[in-house]
Amino acid sequence: MWKLLLSLWVAVIACFLGGVFWFSFSTNSANHTEKAELVCSEYPQWFADSIRQWNRENPDFIQILDEDHLPDVSLWETGLNEPELGDPKAIKGGHLRLWSTTPFPDTLRAFGPGSKSFYNYSQIDNVWLPLVWLHPITGNLIPGLASRWGTLSDGKTVIFEIDPQARYSNGEKVRAKDFILNLCLRTSEWAKDPYWNSFFKNKYNKVITYGDRYVSFELKDASPMPAWSASDRFYPAPPGFYKEFSGNFLSKYQWKAQPTTGAYYVDAHDVQYGTSITMKKVENWWAEKKPYFQYRFNPNSIEHRFVSIPAKGLEMFRRGEIDVMNVHDIAVWEDALECEPVLKGWISRYMIPAQYPAPPYGFYFNTGQGALKDINIRKGLIHAFDMQSLIERYFRGDKQQLKSYLEGFGVMTALSESRFFDVKESAKYFALAGYNQKGKDGIWKNEKGDRLTFELTYADTSPFIGGICSFLKQQARLCGVDLVLDPLHYDVNAKKVLEKRYQITFWAWPLNFPFPELYKTFHSSLAVDESGHLITNTDNLFSVADKELDEWLEKEKAAANLHELANALHGAQQRISDLALWVPGWKDSSTKIASWGWVHWPHTDQMKIAPSSIYNPLEGHYLWIDEAKKQEILNDRKEDIEREEVLEIYQ
Repeated sequence: MWKLLLSLWVAVIACFLGGVFWFSFSTNSANHTEKAELVCSEYPQWFADSIRQWNRENPDFIQILDEDHLPDVSLWETGLNEPELGDPKAIKGGHLRLWSTTPFPDTLRAFGPGSKSFYNYSQIDNVWLPLVWLHPITGNLIPGLASRWGTLSDGKTVIFEIDPQARYSNGEKVRAKDFILNLCLRTSEWAKDPYWNSFFKNKYNKVITYGDRYVSFELKDASPMPAWSASDRFYPAPPGFYKEFSGNFLSKYQWKAQPTTGAYYVDAHDVQYGTSITMKKVENWWAEKKPYFQYRFNPNSIEHRFVSIPAKGLEMFRRGEIDVMNVHDIAVWEDALECEPVLKGWISRYMIPAQYPAPPYGFYFNTGQGALKDINIRKGLIHAFDMQSLIERYFRGDKQQLKSYLEGFGVMTALSESRFFDVKESAKYFALAGYNQKGKDGIWKNEKGDRLTFELTYADTSPFIGGICSFLKQQARLCGVDLVLDPLHYDVNAKKVLEKRYQITFWAWPLNFPFPELYKTFHSSLAVDESGHLITNTDNLFSVADKELDEWLEKEKAAANLHELANALHGAQQRISDLALWVPGWKDSSTKIASWGWVHWPHTDQMKIAPSSIYNPLEGHYLWIDEAKKQEILNDRKEDIEREEVLEIYQ
């Protein structure tokens, strides 16, 4: 008995001393902190040490205060006056099967090496709830995890009140300190993910919690929409899930998906390695009946089937083993889908205008590599990439070449004059760079005998991409350029590009909406260090370091309103064009969807199929499955009963 009492007494003393330590630490790191609370059993043991390290390097960066210290907020916003999303006719239930053309992910971790996969984009970015998000039709802020929010008079500090009903899929309540835990996790040396250190340090001055309900972010720079900027990509982390976070994090959590605040979660039992991953609906999801969510996230489960061979995936769709296809290949739309299930009305097709910001697909130049440091080489290469013929040949004219890195952002977009394929123009610029002699193989060389040859690196995800790159290689030879194709596995390609070991790559960075951040993609501080050495694993893949461009980018960061931001972005776009940093790719003229007839889409005054501002209609989770209709169509197929062909085109 006495041993039991002694053990209990030691446990009490341990928690007491831990509380004393935490209280003392918080008071020292922030003079105005009178009390801080950290429940021993609920947060990982290393949490306090991590906060102490952050505040040692960045004084008062993290503060944990009582709710009594909450500043006065003159105006709270709730975002509850926007149009409802989805369709009231939506039916809950059913199993949705999707075709994923990207490779099976290397991990289900939310951060760390290998976590930046397209699947994690589907699992995290399109499922996890942010504090606030943008209404896809009006562009105004609406609630996510936050029930209300307010901006202080400095215009940079935003306070969010967490919805008291917010829960993770494992049942844990979402609390303010969970945001700090997320920060500490992602910036830990155990995570081996340097991106997040840069992200948090460059974006925020302070992160403060007030009790369990309120979290505050102070931005370093002004923003036209502070609440959006403050909450973007800053999620909470469930402490119970990360109790075993330690030096073996990468391996221990390799195939563990973090509990989600959104409608779907992933269980290890639903991962068929190399084949499929199924997301299941959270039972009694906390936001199920809330505005903007009640008619969305309708299927009970969503299965991602990984099929890298296009012909196989297409055949699976035509057999009814895949429910929906997002069609980007015009040949598939015009030829492959002229098939029996379509012609007999079992599969429906829809086309909506593409009014979303265009991803900046194109061929990026690494200006830190060899001859690509010379602007004349880059200008010559732009004229050696035959994009117009490519679009006509491979896309049947259905796409258009981009005229800006930021196309589709309204007043923030500044279009530049196109540079077309031109043998003479390319030769002129190559000569200015000293490449004015033709070898026997027809490739330009300089007086040293150096040939004009470049490695073109790309993710070998489909024969289609390989065909595009082969065509460009063939056309570039007409301009005296030897492109050496470098097809790589998706993850190997990403690693090479992020480490800036490539010369030219086919790439596209996702851009923030509604305010694109060119600073993180083009500023010199993310390209070279003080010694002039390349900095790897940053978003500045171009390795560009240009003073004039930096000036525009710094104005972008400091912009306090839309007018200032647009002016700065116009200047930056023009400078990007002048520096010849890339060959602009293409954009869609429309969004095309094919789905079996049991898949239904919204058809309301506010929305047809999906908001036209969304790149992929599947991202919004607006569709639903009609199981009764499914049985009817399957029976019709069995009995070979024709229906009316469905092709709906919306303007």
